[in-house]
Amino acid sequence: MNVDKGNNTLNYIFGAFILLSAVKISSDLFLRYKKSKETAKGCGCGKK
Repeated sequence: MNVDKGNNTLNYIFGAFILLSAVKISSDLFLRYKKSKETAKGCGCGKK
């Protein structure tokens, strides 16, 4: 099983896919957090 070159390419593609997924998920969470913070600002129930 000496498929070092192909394995390396797969690792790069997989790494890029994970990186893109992480960026998309974090941006979605950030936007959701921002939106919930804006709506909670009026009632004042989100304050600690």
